[in-house]
Order: sequence, then C-alpha cells, then structure tokens
Amino acid sequence: MDEASSPPLERDHLSTLPRETLASIFDLVFELNIGKQMTGAINRSLLPYTRHNQLKRVRIWSWRQLELLVDGAAELGEFIEELSLAMGPLFADVLQLPQDVEEPSPSNAELVPFLRTLKRLRNLAIKRTTRLAELILSPQVSDHSFPSLNSLELDASFSHWPNPFEPCHWTQLDALSSLQSFTLMVARDPSSIYEPEEGVIVEEVDSPNADGDGARAADSAQEGSCACEEGKKSAQPYIENLVLCGALGHPLASRILEIAPKPITLVLIYEFGTSTFASFLQQLRHPERICSLSIYNDVPDEDEEHVDDLLHPFSQLDNLTLSAGTFGPSLFTRFLRNPLPLSHLTFGPDAPVTAMQLLGLIEGSSRLSLLETLTLDMVNETCRGTRIQEDAGGVLCSSTEDGVYDDWVRTDWEPWLPREGAEQVVRAGKKAGVEVKGRVLDALRVEAEYEAEVEYARSLRS
Repeated sequence: MDEASSPPLERDHLSTLPRETLASIFDLVFELNIGKQMTGAINRSLLPYTRHNQLKRVRIWSWRQLELLVDGAAELGEFIEELSLAMGPLFADVLQLPQDVEEPSPSNAELVPFLRTLKRLRNLAIKRTTRLAELILSPQVSDHSFPSLNSLELDASFSHWPNPFEPCHWTQLDALSSLQSFTLMVARDPSSIYEPEEGVIVEEVDSPNADGDGARAADSAQEGSCACEEGKKSAQPYIENLVLCGALGHPLASRILEIAPKPITLVLIYEFGTSTFASFLQQLRHPERICSLSIYNDVPDEDEEHVDDLLHPFSQLDNLTLSAGTFGPSLFTRFLRNPLPLSHLTFGPDAPVTAMQLLGLIEGSSRLSLLETLTLDMVNETCRGTRIQEDAGGVLCSSTEDGVYDDWVRTDWEPWLPREGAEQVVRAGKKAGVEVKGRVLDALRVEAEYEAEVEYARSLRS
C-alpha cells in the first residue's frame, strides 16, 4: 500500500488528558500488574509516565550500578521516589568481613550533582558505606537536596567518629525540612566507641568536595568534636520516628535522642552481638520524651533481655510494642498495673503471652483503664485459601483429605494461647470496649472459614 492510500492515523485521546489524571491511570495499572509495564506502542508524550513507574523505586547493590545511575542523573533523577544504596556483603558481620565496602568511583564530586537532582525522593536508605552516609550529612548535599525526603536510613560503621552517637554529628538533618523518620544502624563493635580527649587531631577523611583524585580534608580540628557551625549546634530536625539498632549497649549511645524533640516514637532493634536495649533504656536522660516505644529482638532464641523493671520512668508512654525475648511474666505485675497513659499495646511475633495475662489487661481490678487497642501478632500469618465454589472446574489446587483445597494457611496455636483462649480475649475486648486486632484475629477468621469449608465439602460427598 503506497503512502497516498494509507489510512489516516487515529487521534490519541489518552495523551490529551490532564497530567494528574494520566499519572493516576499509569500508577493504577502499575499496581494492578504488580510492577509490569504497559505493552505495545505508546505515544512519545506518555513516556514520562511509564518512566515514572519504572524508576519510582530504585535498588542499587554495587558501586558499578551506582556509576551507571549517576551517569543518567539528568534524565532519571526526577523520577526516583525511593532509593536504596546497599553496598558490600549483606551479612558482613557474620562473615567477619569489613562492614563498610568503599570504592573511589563515583567520587563525591560526581555524587553531589546527582543527589541534588532527586527532587521527588521520599525514602533514602544507605547501607554498608560510611562515605555515602557522611556525604548525605554534609552541607553540600543536605542544604541543597531532598526537599521531599520523609524517611532516611543510614547503616554504616561511621569509623571516623569516636562517638557516632554524639548529637552534633547529626545537626545537618535539620536542613532536611520534610524529614520525619530517621533510622540509624551503627555497625561496629561497642568497644571502639569512646569519648575523645581534647587536643587530639582526627584522622583525615574524604571531603565532600573531593574531586576523586584522593583529595582529603580534616573532619574536625579536634578528635570527636563535630564540624558544626556554632549557630547550628542547638538545631533539631523535626523527627517524629527514630529507629535505632547496632551498638546501643555503649554508655554514650543514649545521647542520640537529643537530636529529636519531644514527643517521639522510638524503635529499638536488638541484633545478636551488637546491641543491648536494656542498658540503653537505663541510660536515657529524659524517658518522659518517649510517647511510643517498640522493642524488637531479632534473635529471641539466642539471647533475651527483659525490660520488665525498666519502663516505670516512661511517664508519657502511650504506645508500647514488645516482641519475643524482650519481656518476662513480671511485666504484667510490675509495669502494666502502674498508672501510665498506655492506650495502645502490641505483642509481636512469638511473644509468649497467655490468655489469662491478656484478660487481666482488659478486665478486672488490674485492667489498663486507658487501653483502646490490643494488637496480638504472636501467631504466624494466615491466609484464606481457594473455596470449592471458586474453582468449579477443579483446576486451581489439589485438595486435602477433608476435601478442602490445600492452599489454606492456618495457624499453629501455642499451648499458652490456644484458640479457645484467643476467642475469650476477643469477647472480653468487645465487652470492655477494647479493640482486639492483629494476626490472632485474622487467624480466628481463617479458622472459622476453614471449618465452614470443611462442612461444605462434606455436604458435597453426602
């Protein structure tokens, strides 16, 4: 067919829609297809919308990948909303390898312009590289970058600082005007942290202005002192959520709380061999600043620390979350009966809480009078499987001996919290006006639906 006889091209009505409407359409398609992109030909004017979804979340695992990303900064930076830079081996401490893995390229001088292009960045995570972590905290970056940054995670050894928990190391967070959540992992042996002596010159570190040819600059005039302007030492970023893990057992670790105003949500994560949340809580100067406290023990089978006797000073505590390996039976007699303004209480995965202990929180003379919600996540996650009526052709899943499909995920009830005990707690909560929620409630729903499905399968066989 020659050009003269070719049919006229139809008008592209999609590209004439308002930008906000187009963005919502492409976001919805992206979510419904679990990250897959639209296929087929597309108008050039619509490419920014597909690029936005493709580059909204970026994960970098090597310095070479970071080089490629920096090279395309002019075109790519405006689309990135979540960026994770995780350099080095994931389990460096287990393998006894250096925690930080540093390479000279891309240089700080190349990284600074790239970081300034991230105007839409909301979440930033930097792991296993002190150089990048310190670069983010430099005035060259923080004063001119990340206007939309809401969450920042830094995981590094900060080996150049004698005490990485010193508040003045973090005053540049004040320049991040949208920052609300800050996660800090100090990945080093607590014995390497110390209060520096005056008059000792620090080891030189890479300057944020370094041009990649090995230029270096002193971090501070004195070891341990902070490179902050006098007028900014008292500045505080408006951080609402502070997540801490790593070398928390050091006597100087609790100083980090001075970077945040009150009230604050504090999350402590215990990792084997690196932290101790019990001593951290004992060292707090102002526990009344904590309105929400969450403590997680990642290795409850290896090591336990109980906070039963340490929570009395938290006079403004409204929300408390405890996981397995963080408390003992005495918690219910020594702390929960004290007149604290606790309205939200959560017990995390595998927390050994009995039905009788839970009932004591809800009803009777020892109940928590201000309690509004009780979240119970002690059991495994459950999932309703395929119903027989949903698979009339019998092609989706194989069935069990009961005639029910085998894709149902039910919970393994523990002796200290059997199903009957969980049901009793839910009933007591409804009577007392306390909302019981979490995995336990989900498990009860799945159990009820599973039993109904078993009865239906039996009816088909009869």
